[in-house]
Amino acid sequence: MSSPAALSALDSVVSGGLHTTDKLRAVLGERGLLERFLQVEVALAAAQADIGMIPAEAAAQLARLSVDDLDLAELAERTTGVGYPVVGLVEQLATIVPDGLGEYAHWGATTQDIMDTALVLQVRDALDLIEADLVSLAWALYELAGTHRDTPLVGRSQMQQALPITVGYRAAGWLAPLLRHIERLGQLRPRVQAVQLGGAVGTLASMAPNGLAVRAKIAEDLGLSDPSITWHSARDRIVEVVAWAAQVSTSLAKIGLDIALSAQTEIGELTEASSGGRGVSSTMPHKRNPILSQQLIRAARLTRTHLDLALDAAVADHDRATAVWSLEWNAVAPSLAVAGGAVNAAVDLIDNLVVDAAAMADNLERTGGLIMAEAVMMRLAPRLGRQAAHDAVASMVERSLATDTPFSQIVAAEAPQNTDALGPTRYLGHADNQVDAVLTDAARVLAPFGESHHES
Repeated sequence: MSSPAALSALDSVVSGGLHTTDKLRAVLGERGLLERFLQVEVALAAAQADIGMIPAEAAAQLARLSVDDLDLAELAERTTGVGYPVVGLVEQLATIVPDGLGEYAHWGATTQDIMDTALVLQVRDALDLIEADLVSLAWALYELAGTHRDTPLVGRSQMQQALPITVGYRAAGWLAPLLRHIERLGQLRPRVQAVQLGGAVGTLASMAPNGLAVRAKIAEDLGLSDPSITWHSARDRIVEVVAWAAQVSTSLAKIGLDIALSAQTEIGELTEASSGGRGVSSTMPHKRNPILSQQLIRAARLTRTHLDLALDAAVADHDRATAVWSLEWNAVAPSLAVAGGAVNAAVDLIDNLVVDAAAMADNLERTGGLIMAEAVMMRLAPRLGRQAAHDAVASMVERSLATDTPFSQIVAAEAPQNTDALGPTRYLGHADNQVDAVLTDAARVLAPFGESHHES
């Protein structure tokens, strides 16, 4: 449970669930970071003990420690004074570990080695959680698109009725970018999950001639890659993670916005499930607010600001950066927490999405057939020419609006041979083919993760 003094909504006991999940907070929060500081220090000591740089007993003693052995109040005070938490941590290790063996902790390393590698471990574990939910979401959309492959729906352009589409087509449009994000995640993991060990300016001078061997052993023990060169001031790995989180959040926000708009009282085509009092108003009993959709929209705006910070932090001076490196502390964990929370919320949203086919049918007929104007125009074009057909149909549309006569009646009177063009399901083009193509892609991308998210 977080402190009553929490300043961030992410850390709030009351409102934190509107932004992220407890599992992600456990990984990305302060305790999770401190646990990984110790994990890296232990891995460093073990690697050095293996080649005789430090006593084996020092490594063994360090491995017995946990965050509960630390004085966090003292660590906080020291961090404020020094500017970084690792100095205070190493000072405590020197006193906690008996028989002076704590003096071998952090041998030859620098603060950023520990903090970067711990961050990478946090990122890896957070990405595991997010990936699992992202795959579940993709399967949920796969099922939605397949179930409603042929359910007709108003397609809208610039917020106006345009042409008929299907629910399956819209769901497949939501799904396609998520499949790319899953593939991007697989591609970025090897780049991001790299150990950091370089010493003061990255040359490993303090560990020569064994520095590269130590780094390789730490990477092996932690399940990370061993980079070709220290990356203290090359932050593209970190930017890529935050950019990925921002892209995922943006794709989810598009889903949230579509559903929030579709849930408007006057439309009522797609709505969030309202069981358990979700989305109720404090004063208007009839309202059901699209809370999950709002979380998706909000996440995109938040992660965009985190990406801006990460990009600033990547402009690092010389071999160890001044000031900007610490911007990542306010960017990486929050971006993953928010993006992961949004993915988790999206699974709930899509799993329980209410699809009102009757409302969709009503909305298709709302304009008296005007949504089929292009279909009529394209039917007339081979005989009249495209522009002449456009002008003729535009004239029919104007008369329909001016006289409040259904467009379908005007077409029946003036171009009766084209009345069969008025059926929404007859003008869906290649919507079904494209849905099928996305479902095929999804089956390929998701196959390694299992057949359905309902199995997990």
